[in-house]
Amino acid sequence: MTILTKIGLPLVLLVSTCFCGIGEVDTTVMVGEDNPPKFYFSGTGWMYFLEVSEIPAENLAANLGRLNAKPLKLIWRFVPPGSESPSMDRWPSVMYGTVPDGGKQTEPAIGPPPSLEEGKTYFVRAMTGGAGSGRAWFTVKNGRTVEIPEPDNLRP
Repeated sequence: MTILTKIGLPLVLLVSTCFCGIGEVDTTVMVGEDNPPKFYFSGTGWMYFLEVSEIPAENLAANLGRLNAKPLKLIWRFVPPGSESPSMDRWPSVMYGTVPDGGKQTEPAIGPPPSLEEGKTYFVRAMTGGAGSGRAWFTVKNGRTVEIPEPDNLRP
């Protein structure tokens, strides 16, 4: 082994590792005000799936803690078309319950998802590759969708 191989290869690996994340922008999900809402995205990753879950009311109780929380109730999930999935900042808006062309609804398996109910709290997550996934919390108030901050007791 030459000195170049002993030093060069580790140096190349170190430099390539340092620059892998450059230009990566985590996904952001924004929730529109209509009911059903439209979800808007930004970021450089590509979508694996989008899902909406209902947060059980018990999970919002003060001092519950994440370890005592009940599982979220998954109410809608879709998977976008395979290799044609554009980066998140190029996605059109996605309306709750409407699967974009070429995508596949996986939850519920048959039929439309349930209507969003007044006063309930929901969680939307865009699971992405190539950048951090995005999420948002929202509720329905006076017939409109309102994005809310992450509930304090659900934070890690």
